[in-house]
Amino acid sequence: MYKYLFITFFFLSIINITASPLDDDDDVIFYPTFMYLDSSKNTYKVKIHLHVFEKKEDSIKRKFLLHYLNSEIGDDSSTQTDLFKERAKWFLIDNKRGKEVSIELFGKIYQLNETEPNGRSMTEISIDKSLILSKDEQNGYIEFKSSTTKRNKNTYPGKFFLVKEDSTCLISDIDDTLKISDVRNKKALLANSFVRPFALVQGMNDFYNSLLSKDNTCFVNVSASPWQMYTILHQFFEASGFPQTAYYMKDFRLKDSDFFNLFEKPEEYKYNTIEPILNEWKKVKFILVGDSGEKDPEAYARLALKYQNQVSQIFIRIAYEENLDDRIAKVFEKIPKSKYRFFKNVQEIK
Repeated sequence: MYKYLFITFFFLSIINITASPLDDDDDVIFYPTFMYLDSSKNTYKVKIHLHVFEKKEDSIKRKFLLHYLNSEIGDDSSTQTDLFKERAKWFLIDNKRGKEVSIELFGKIYQLNETEPNGRSMTEISIDKSLILSKDEQNGYIEFKSSTTKRNKNTYPGKFFLVKEDSTCLISDIDDTLKISDVRNKKALLANSFVRPFALVQGMNDFYNSLLSKDNTCFVNVSASPWQMYTILHQFFEASGFPQTAYYMKDFRLKDSDFFNLFEKPEEYKYNTIEPILNEWKKVKFILVGDSGEKDPEAYARLALKYQNQVSQIFIRIAYEENLDDRIAKVFEKIPKSKYRFFKNVQEIK
C-alpha cells in the first residue's frame, strides 16, 4: 500500500508550478524568529520564515496517516476524536509551492523568496540599526504584516525578537523537557503527540519565567518534532505561561520515507541546528536545556567543548529511572562540573 502512495506523492511533487501571488484560499503563517545585531556593519539581520498553505485536507494523506497511526497505536477510536483531528490536520493541509509573498516593514516592501514544495520559504534581510526605535528595543520585538494581493485581501501578522550582543539566550528541547512525550516508547510517543492531551513538565514554565525576569534573556525552542506540530505546541506553551519564543523544528513531509522515523535521530539535528546560532551570535551567552531520554547530553556536551566561552550552563532533566553515572562521566569528562546539572525536579535548579 505504502509503495503506491509514495508513487502518487512523487508524481504530484514534480508538477511544474509557476510562481504566483497569494490566492483567496491561501493562508500564511509567519514563524517567530530573531533579529540579531551585526555590530561590525551596524545592521540587524533577520530571517523571515513563512508557510503558505490551504486548509483543505488531502484525502490520500489522511488515509495514509490514519492507517499508520492506527497500526502503531492500536486503537482505532483514538483517531476519531476532535483532539486528534485538530493535531492531524496540520499534516493533511495542502502546502502551496511557488507562492510569492511580500511584507511591509519600516515603511518598505520586501519581496520574499518563493515557497518550496513544503510550502515554506526563508528570506534573510538586513535592517539598518537607525530604523530600530527605542520602544522596539524596550519591547524586545518588532511586528510586521504581509502585503495584500489582488485575490487575497488579508494581511498576515509576523513577529521577530531582538537579540542584543550582551544578552543570554536559553535554548530548550521540547519533548520530555517541557512536555511529557516518552520518546523511548514509540507507541506512547505517537499517542502523546496525536491523541492524548499534552502534559506539562511541572515547574518548567516558572523556571523559564524566572530567567526572563533577568535582563536581556531570549528563548529558542529547538525540537526534532516536525514543523506540523508548531501551531499546537505554540498554543500549548502560550496557554501554560511560557515566555515568548522562536522555534527551530524538523523538515518533514508525509510523502517522505522518513515518516517512519518521525521523531528519531535528534542528536545530529540538534547539534547542526544550534551550532549556526552560536556561530552567528558570537557575543551571546547560552544556556542549553534538555533531557536524558535521547541524545541531548551528547549534543550539548559537544557544543560546550567547542564553544566554551559561549555555553555557560547545561541543564538536563532526568526523564527515566536509570543509572546515569557512567554516561555522565563519559559525556562530560572534559567539562567542568560547575557547568552542567542533572535534575529530576525543577526545584533542584531554580
